[in-house]
Amino acid sequence: MSIWEQHRSINGIPEGDVGKLIQREIDSTIETARMITLDGTACRVPDTFHHGLIILLHMISHMTSEGIGLRHLSDWAVFVNRLTDDEFYELFADKFKTFGVWKYAQIMTCVSEKYLGVGHKRWAENKEINDELLRGVIADIMSGGNFGKKDANRYREIKYISNRGERTVDNKNVIAQAFGTLNQKTYADYPWIEKRKFFLPIGWTAEGGRYVGLLIKGERKSKGTSEMLKEAARRKDIYSMMDLFEVDD
Repeated sequence: MSIWEQHRSINGIPEGDVGKLIQREIDSTIETARMITLDGTACRVPDTFHHGLIILLHMISHMTSEGIGLRHLSDWAVFVNRLTDDEFYELFADKFKTFGVWKYAQIMTCVSEKYLGVGHKRWAENKEINDELLRGVIADIMSGGNFGKKDANRYREIKYISNRGERTVDNKNVIAQAFGTLNQKTYADYPWIEKRKFFLPIGWTAEGGRYVGLLIKGERKSKGTSEMLKEAARRKDIYSMMDLFEVDD
């Protein structure tokens, strides 16, 4: 028996102008797909470019939530290993740089080289990628996601790490990030406040009251907050080096 998971759209696409560029590319996935026969069954699969883009976005989606696991890294490792340096660079370099995911692709490829035995890829060479960063990434993979320990705290941590909707990770400290996330959630739940920002304290109070209610009902964790904040800060340090969806002007 097989289990199929169906998505209405590709996970990992950020908001904003970069997200629109990526969505435009994703919209042509069916049009550019190719037909293959697998175990006697004909099926349509993405072409090489869209396949790589979808795998990378999938990793980003998981990383900026509960965390990626060895399964996601292995998918990427197998994919990049089947292409030569020239093939990969020609297919992906320009668009990945335009989307702000080229450095992320390089990092995950270097992790695959160091820990999964993937052959060296010249296109992944980057003087900003060092062994300390690679050790941090593999440690993060092993502590969460599939084939990791899957700590529920990781869902709590992300609000202190990445910008809601944008999936970007900047250099704010975790407390400043938490306030930014709180503001975005307030705007999402009470759209009228975004136009009248002087009402923000009212939104904060409402969100806080809702959270306390969930704590009382046992639907939110009340323990381990200190450890969770330490782990969030560690993950934020790693992710901020990836320059996710940051595009040079």
